[in-house]
Order: sequence, then structure tokens, then C-alpha cells
Amino acid sequence: MLGKQFTAAAALVLAGDGVLSLSDPVAQRLPGGPAAWAGITAHHLLTHTSGLPHGDAATGPSRDRACRCPARTPQPA
Repeated sequence: MLGKQFTAAAALVLAGDGVLSLSDPVAQRLPGGPAAWAGITAHHLLTHTSGLPHGDAATGPSRDRACRCPARTPQPA
């Protein structure tokens, strides 16, 4: 996905400019998140090592997964 590449590039530019540190906890930038996010850093997100599941249990699979499997995506009634 091109959006993911732009997001990663933007994060690296911000890190290079000293605005963001890749070792910053996600909770520092997104207060009010679940306690499970406490140890997750920007680096974890950029390298897909955060341990977060692909989709969210409350909302179902992510848009990416739904786009790859349209036959399995529930359709509104």
C-alpha cells in the first residue's frame, strides 16, 4: 500500500528533524489508549513488531484485510 510507505517516510522525516523519536511510546502521542499500548513505540509500528493484531476485535478486520477478501466481508443488510 502506498499510504503505508508515505506514513513511514513522514515518520522518518519527522525523526530526522527531531520532532519525533522512533523510541517514543505511542501512548505519548495518543493519550487515552489501552494500557497494552504502553510499551509500543513508533519503531515497533514501522517495523510491524508491535504485537498488535491485524484488525480490531470491536470493529472487525482492517480495511486492508477486507479489500483482499471481499467474498468473506459481511455485507450490510
